[in-house]
Amino acid sequence: MGDIIYVAGQIALVPGTMQLVDGGVRKQCQLALRHVGRIIKAMDPNTQLRDVVQVCLRLKCTVITFSSLTEIYTGMYTHI
Repeated sequence: MGDIIYVAGQIALVPGTMQLVDGGVRKQCQLALRHVGRIIKAMDPNTQLRDVVQVCLRLKCTVITFSSLTEIYTGMYTHI
């Protein structure tokens, strides 16, 4: 308890194929957050996505609405 884990540079590559996930920005955000969850779980089995303090996203897309992003976060962070 009290340790900080920094995770950076996660992108939505499908494990095994190393190809960007199909399905647009929604699927890409979901997969990138799952990658973060797996990394922090591997570093400390007691740590979960709910313990994350800050997330910064860099999105390359033509259009994304805040409501779509909110849906993604709500789905990943079900404790909110």
